Amino acid sequence: MVNPKSGNKQGLRQAQHIAEVLKGHGYTCEVEVSLTTQDLPRILSQKPLAQYHLAGIVGGDGSMHEWVNAVLTAYDTCPIPIALFPCGTGNAFNVDIGCNTIQQTIDCILAGSISAIDVAKVEYPQSTCWSFNILGCGLVADINRMAENMRWLGGMRYNVASVIQLLRNRTYPLQITVGDQHTEGVYSFVLACNTRYTGKGMMMAPRAALNDGKFDVLMVKASSRLTLLKLFPKIFKGQHLSAPILEYHQCSELSVHCTSAGIASNIDGEMKGSTPFTMRVYPNKIKVFVKPIRST
Repeated sequence: MVNPKSGNKQGLRQAQHIAEVLKGHGYTCEVEVSLTTQDLPRILSQKPLAQYHLAGIVGGDGSMHEWVNAVLTAYDTCPIPIALFPCGTGNAFNVDIGCNTIQQTIDCILAGSISAIDVAKVEYPQSTCWSFNILGCGLVADINRMAENMRWLGGMRYNVASVIQLLRNRTYPLQITVGDQHTEGVYSFVLACNTRYTGKGMMMAPRAALNDGKFDVLMVKASSRLTLLKLFPKIFKGQHLSAPILEYHQCSELSVHCTSAGIASNIDGEMKGSTPFTMRVYPNKIKVFVKPIRST
């Protein structure tokens, strides 16, 4: 399944290359192009997944998000493992699964290295969505919205948009429930992570694991521009968790409500829905190809 618009817009060429390599190893491959979100349900209705050994997604985190949502609408769980080829601009999920290149992903397929991972069901007042990567609102949504208009910068657009939005320093009055713990106050952002990495190389949730039944939640309180700017470089090495303005939780349920007005949410790098929302983690909901763990 290829999104020809992802990354450097070479998705179809890359998909054809991947198919040829896999054919050389005895696989029979079909390349399907998905131009819109409406294409995926149509393709799934025509091609029962049980007749395939695996689904290969040629794109980025956004392509994976659309695939997971289409599949979990059609099925209770994805009946075949998913191989995500890092052909987007961020590719944060691929960092966590150890498949940072097309060849590494192919190697994982040939090795049969598969792991079950968690996903979260996100419920908005008017819709429901699935998240495999991140869910957040506030600054993290503001950054993502701006980055979408800066695609000409490639993966660096996330870092540039981050600095600009940090200088703007918008804050939001939020009511947050993490598990059974309720709090409210003025925050810069709330972000729930299934993966350690977000954006381009930001180790936002260094303690996160894909199959621990939890998302890691970061809550950053309103603070000065200088405090936020000093904190920003530490995120790339995961050295920000001790900051006094930050709370870090691991939980299977989360709800967020903005008391002033609904604010947009960032779900897996896509701008969808707005507060209020609730999130519940479903353990081991889908299977993906990951880098094999070497024994010592």
